[in-house]
Order: sequence, then structure tokens, then C-alpha cells
Amino acid sequence: MNACKAQAIAARTYAVFNGVLDGKVISDSYKVAQAFRAKRMSFDVCKQAVMETRGMVLYYNNKPINAVYSNSNGGRTVSAKTKWGSVKAYLVEQDDPWDKAFGAKKDGHGVGMSQCGARWAAEHGADYIDILKFYYPNTIIKINYGKDNGLVTIKQLIEEILESLK
Repeated sequence: MNACKAQAIAARTYAVFNGVLDGKVISDSYKVAQAFRAKRMSFDVCKQAVMETRGMVLYYNNKPINAVYSNSNGGRTVSAKTKWGSVKAYLVEQDDPWDKAFGAKKDGHGVGMSQCGARWAAEHGADYIDILKFYYPNTIIKINYGKDNGLVTIKQLIEEILESLK
């Protein structure tokens, strides 16, 4: 469930970044756009994850991020600068112990979230906030695209969740 929640937020953020709120259409072809291979997980779990994270989008400097992801990075994320020549403080190069532990070979551009790494992390106790914090450092979550509830940092969201469990 936590891997699906991280994926739902990343995909929603990617869509917002690419203009769906302005009426732009995003391709559903994995050859030209981001893809999520839901057959690997229960579709019902994916739908539930989408509903439970409704409205959550990742932001950096008060703008939605380009929340790219790929199947596997081979154990090390690739920076946006290395791949595309543009520096993004949230798309950095770093070792990815989760993807490495999953054991998949690099599949895709390797920038941003590794779907295999996110899945491994979730299966070993990481929640979706931990996953997003690792793959998209320096970002915050806005709820309802930031229109209703304002900015919520990942730390604030964790504190709110912990408080609600008391």
C-alpha cells in the first residue's frame, strides 16, 4: 500500500507539473510518458492508494515538481543534471539501497523514484512519506494542490499522523 501511495502522489504530481490542471493531455504511452505497471500489484490496492492520497502533490519552491520515476535505477539514482542537463534540487544522484536490495537491473532513465526500490522499501516498513522524502529530497507536500490547506512539510505531516494515533 505504501509503495502505491508514493506512486500515486508521484504520478499526480507529474500530471500537475505537465499541465493537466490547465487542460493539457498527457499520453498514456510508456514510450513518451511515465508509466506504472499496475499488473505487479493489486489494482484494488492501487485504487485505494489513489483515494487515500487524493489531492497530495509534491512541491519545491512553491511549484509542483517534475516527479519523474522509472522502474529501477540499478542501485543509484541519476540526477536530472546528468540525464537532461538541468539542475533540480529534488532530482539528485545518490546511492539507493532499496533498489539495490530489490535486485533489479537498471530499467529506465533512473531519475527520481525507483518503482522497485519503493516497493522493496514499503515491504520492509517504510511508509510513503519516507519513500517520497528519499526519492524527492527538499520537497514538501501540498494538500488539495495547495489551494485549501496550504503548505504541509513532510515533517508536519508525520507529526500530524503521529498525533492522530495517540
